[in-house]
Amino acid sequence: DSRVLVGQEVGMTTIQVLSPLSDSILAEKTVTVLDDKVSVTDLAIQLVAGLSVTLHPSTENSKAITAVATAEELLR
Repeated sequence: DSRVLVGQEVGMTTIQVLSPLSDSILAEKTVTVLDDKVSVTDLAIQLVAGLSVTLHPSTENSKAITAVATAEELLR
């Protein structure tokens, strides 16, 4: 079952998502392994494939700049 996480021993461990292209770590989450069986009710990962930033002069203040960061979620 893909929803079952089995701890080999009690302690802390890290789950990592690795890039298939470069073997670099894309995301990681530290979990605590206990000696009693529990059910994972929620584990979420949001993959960000890229970031872009756009800068615009503020219409309200001539000395301010508005920055907007956008996350790209699709790999191209």
